[in-house]
Amino acid sequence: MVSNVCLCKELSQLRAVVLRRLSRCPSPQQASKMAHLANPPKAPSVVAYGQVNPVMIPFVKASKTAADMTKACYFCGVLLRSAEEATIPPKGKVCISTEIMMAIPEGHYGHVATVNTMARKHMVQVGAGVVDSDYRGIVKVILFNHSETEVKIPAEEPIAQILMDEIYPPSAVTWTKLNEDAQLPVIGSASAAGSDLTSAEDCVVPPGGQKLVRTDLSADFPKDCYGRIAPRSGLTSKNSIHVGGGVCTSRTEPIQVLLFNHGQDEFRIAKGDRIAQFIAQKVVFSAMKPGEPKNLPRSKLAQIWAPPPPAAEIDQFAKIRTPLSFTVGPKDKTTITIDIQQGIPRGCYMRIAPLFSLAVNNSIDIGGGSHYSNGATKITIFNHGTTKKTFEMYEPIAQVIFEKAAAPKFEPRETLDETERGAGGFGSTGIRRG
Repeated sequence: MVSNVCLCKELSQLRAVVLRRLSRCPSPQQASKMAHLANPPKAPSVVAYGQVNPVMIPFVKASKTAADMTKACYFCGVLLRSAEEATIPPKGKVCISTEIMMAIPEGHYGHVATVNTMARKHMVQVGAGVVDSDYRGIVKVILFNHSETEVKIPAEEPIAQILMDEIYPPSAVTWTKLNEDAQLPVIGSASAAGSDLTSAEDCVVPPGGQKLVRTDLSADFPKDCYGRIAPRSGLTSKNSIHVGGGVCTSRTEPIQVLLFNHGQDEFRIAKGDRIAQFIAQKVVFSAMKPGEPKNLPRSKLAQIWAPPPPAAEIDQFAKIRTPLSFTVGPKDKTTITIDIQQGIPRGCYMRIAPLFSLAVNNSIDIGGGSHYSNGATKITIFNHGTTKKTFEMYEPIAQVIFEKAAAPKFEPRETLDETERGAGGFGSTGIRRG
């Protein structure tokens, strides 16, 4: 067996030979190769979690089919794996068990996010996706299949990623009622990640359609956060309801909730019904730098390859603009590649989030969207509408948010500490009256 010392010596000698050969005829291309070899590029900028104290997360395996969480950690989260075989029907959904129970520390919640490759390949998206710190039940993952083809999920397959997002408690948000129809948000449990938003009107969300629902509320929250409007698990599991857009800034007034109905039945909402939850999500503000033009390899998974524009105009809470024109068909998806040069701030991951205006006007959503390195970044765009959407060159397609999250270190336990909520809450009530 060749030792590491010998291997390093051979690699060093090989590099010297290549440099000598290139130096005999230094064309522009060869000069570039010489510079690359003499000064190897640094790895892409990723989250610097090696310098951050990890957060201990106790977990319990409810059965032998559960994955070992201690071997699956990366950056600010962990891959969740299926503990069972499952099939997601076309235009349908399924709830898959991980057979894992965990105790997330206060000041955080488990953000269950879509695996980017599942969005690109199969148009699969996570529904609901909020695990509160006082929840002690088995973590389950709701998956929507927006494609026309069934998707088979083998046992032990990665089905989602759970990120330990940092948040402010619901009490940090000050609410104002804008008229008599508004109702102040309700906190479901003592350690809930967010507060439940209620409808200020009677309305109907048609099957396969969407509805912008009034709350007639405004919110004041800390400057280093934004308001994430997230789905309620009961509405997702029972009624196939998902939230579109979902990014509120301090300028958002009044707050409105865009609901997608991915089911086959109409969904009726009465005034006072709980329709979503509002989470004060901590972020790091950092100006984005425009991407430099370069040749990027065409991805086999990408339907459209997009070189970065001369001025990408990518900035915090602003917009990522497409460098070319493309079309997303009705009930279809498209993947493009954008070059993002900005490094990710320490203790954060990069979220590519949907734009509220595109969601409302064109039923556009982002598939996946959680990233841990910069550079060539694939963005998958879902069109939930019934008409095609054509994006012109430099038109906004999404926005970048640097979300603060903890570095998890999972520790196996026989039992977890008890909470008043316990295993209750996930999909237990569907719609709730205010």
